[in-house]
Amino acid sequence: MGVRFLTCESVVSEDYKGNVSGLMGNFDGDKENDFILPDGTILPKSEVENERKIYFNFGQKCKYGPKVKPISFTECI
Repeated sequence: MGVRFLTCESVVSEDYKGNVSGLMGNFDGDKENDFILPDGTILPKSEVENERKIYFNFGQKCKYGPKVKPISFTECI
């Protein structure tokens, strides 16, 4: 079956710098705090140093559920 991957890109206006959060980081210019769990825990580099660790230590813990708010485009407009 081969390797499968997903590439996602978003473009956010500078007006929102430091005012966003979620799976794609928080857009504050600090790469050290881009991986924040829903409970507010900032994952250290050692927990997100490769795709496998990002998937298990971050992505799987940020699944939509009772504590994770889904994206609402009406809030972004």
